[in-house]
Amino acid sequence: MEATTYVESLYSLDCNGGLNQHFQEEGSKGHKGNQEVYPKGYGNNYCQDAYKLLEDNKKDKKLLTIASEHSKNKAHGLREVLEKKIHEEGRKLGARLRQQLIGITLKYQRTNNN
Repeated sequence: MEATTYVESLYSLDCNGGLNQHFQEEGSKGHKGNQEVYPKGYGNNYCQDAYKLLEDNKKDKKLLTIASEHSKNKAHGLREVLEKKIHEEGRKLGARLRQQLIGITLKYQRTNNN
């Protein structure tokens, strides 16, 4: 079971004792028979802590999702810039090679005509 699902299931229990009942049913080390080992009100604090943890996890997930989308958008933008530069440099290199080829061809023609 996922952690958030487990926390949600714990929080969905009645926080005024239902959590302690859950621990008894699950055979938790927190109980010896029917005698509670935890201080009074532990269930409420535990539920509040679990709920806060759940809310923090939801906020963290939302922030990570936003950061991930931002990174994907940035990577896409960088990829486009790189592709444009590669195309531009390739075009410049092609033009330079054509000029060199024309220069070599003209030089060869001049030497053969003389």
